[in-house]
Amino acid sequence: MRITKMLILPILLFLCITLNAQDMPVLPLTTAPLQLEVSTGQTSVIIFPAAIKSVDRGNGNIITKTVHEIGNVLKVKATTDSMKTTNLHVFTADGNIFSFEVHYRENPAQLTFDLTKQKQSYLVPARFSSERLNESQISSYAEILSHFKPVCHRPSSKWKGRTRIEATGTYYIDGVLFFQFRLLNASSIPYEIDFTRSYIRDRKRSKRTSITEKEIIPLHHYNTRQEIPPCRLSVMLLAFNRFTIADNKHFVVEVFEKNGDRYLSCKLKGKDILKALHPTLSEFQMRRQTQP
Repeated sequence: MRITKMLILPILLFLCITLNAQDMPVLPLTTAPLQLEVSTGQTSVIIFPAAIKSVDRGNGNIITKTVHEIGNVLKVKATTDSMKTTNLHVFTADGNIFSFEVHYRENPAQLTFDLTKQKQSYLVPARFSSERLNESQISSYAEILSHFKPVCHRPSSKWKGRTRIEATGTYYIDGVLFFQFRLLNASSIPYEIDFTRSYIRDRKRSKRTSITEKEIIPLHHYNTRQEIPPCRLSVMLLAFNRFTIADNKHFVVEVFEKNGDRYLSCKLKGKDILKALHPTLSEFQMRRQTQP
């Protein structure tokens, strides 16, 4: 027995260290910074591929200002002509870090930098395993998940005007729940989606009590088709911050037809959400390769 314990303890210790290591942030690789020239009399303008979330200056010899009406434009200027070379880091909403080495020059050779049109080999990914997916990643996962085959066909709505919505899969990835639905149109009239609505609602109510309803706004909404032709279907992906519901509640997704009355409603129970699948990296890589 003592020998068995001596063998088990090192194994448990190794597993604990391994699991803790997996929770540590993944450090990005070092990349060469972009060269940026600034002056006191002229303003340098940088256009980023995504909205700016944060800016970090190496020192106070440069000033930066974002254009709030646009969100992805940054103005940079020197405060003194005796400034020494410094650095600048810009964090964007798509989860990337842009690194700059800033030099003073009375007349910069270039004043406008459009990073949306350049190759992105200089980007540093700002992905940490313990954080929620960022906006760009949620959008990419939703599109890939739309190509996953259905793992179920219920719960579903009733047929209304020969159209129906059915839940075909629930997935969980790094703090985000993805719900896959299929919208079927078996009629001879196209079904155009106007808007969707999602909320948590009490399953039952007595005559003396009012029903409780809490609307939940999705982080992302993806449709393979906005207008569903006759005898065709569309796949819809809705992404939400992680949540669960009690047994006495429903998670309801409603779809409304544009210029029509074919309103569809799909009600999921708490146990449906708890059955969420965790797709593997190999599954995503395979799906990405097979997409048309």
